[in-house]
Amino acid sequence: MKPKGSVIIVTWNRADYVIQCLDKLLEQEPQPDEIVVVDASPDDRTRKAVADYPGVIYILNEAGRGNTPHSRNVGIMASRGDVLIFLDDDAFVHPHWYRELIKVYEEDHEVGGVGARVLDNQPGEDTEGVDVIGKLESNGVLRSHFAANPGRIINVDHMLGACMTFRREAVAAVGGFHGDYPGTNACDDSDMCLRVKRAGFQLRLTPYAVVDHVRAPRAVGKRFDARYLFYHRCNNFMMFIRNYGFRSIFWGYLLFIIKQSITEFVRKSSGAIINLIMSITGTITGIFHGTRLLLMERRDPRRRDEIGDKITRHLQAESEDGQESAL
Repeated sequence: MKPKGSVIIVTWNRADYVIQCLDKLLEQEPQPDEIVVVDASPDDRTRKAVADYPGVIYILNEAGRGNTPHSRNVGIMASRGDVLIFLDDDAFVHPHWYRELIKVYEEDHEVGGVGARVLDNQPGEDTEGVDVIGKLESNGVLRSHFAANPGRIINVDHMLGACMTFRREAVAAVGGFHGDYPGTNACDDSDMCLRVKRAGFQLRLTPYAVVDHVRAPRAVGKRFDARYLFYHRCNNFMMFIRNYGFRSIFWGYLLFIIKQSITEFVRKSSGAIINLIMSITGTITGIFHGTRLLLMERRDPRRRDEIGDKITRHLQAESEDGQESAL
């Protein structure tokens, strides 16, 4: 039996991008069984735009900006598919994208998550890093290179949040996304992938499902600015400590960051002093919060709080009757 897929799009103040995203989705053959838009915008432009698409479910996340993981969890609670597909509002799917994703789940009953090729439309991206796509290295570096084409379905350690999909059972096993990664919410997607793998599921990437990631402007600041660097460091250390404790991967990543920061400072690259300060403070903050989470969670991949339990109950429900639809 072909699995049913629910596409969950989270958005904030990007009505024009949502329109393009939905247009591409509705060109799919076959089309997704369900599309859910979770909107955290302070105005009603996105709500009005989605209203022009009959059958598309619209949900307002009143928590507002900076709550992407919460929006994803809200989408989970409104979804009924066998496969939950998380798609950024600025990720525009190619023809046959949905068919190729579902095909992997249909043919591989062991898989818990499937990613797609995510194109940035940069020179050489189809071959760069083709041997390390989506890999977690021993020094804690998460390789991306999701635009590269391996020519076959491959195993990965994580997927890009712009287009990542999970089997319903896999999301139930971990209780949804962690919502406590601060600032940019960096690492909520990678954390989800690492937890799904730790729960015993496999992750794959299919090069036959493709999206264009046009990278719309960020809600606050710019991509890779000092604020981004601070939260990238902080959230990465939080993620590694809560998932693996103070094992070799933590020390490998710490050494990698120290070497990288020293190299940038010696080269006196633009903003080197500010970047060094952000890197150090982000690292210290991340270690502090990661240690706190480790003591609380004991490296349990499942989110064991009220929200996590609610998500697990919803996803494990045998029928639609009595399912809770909001967090």
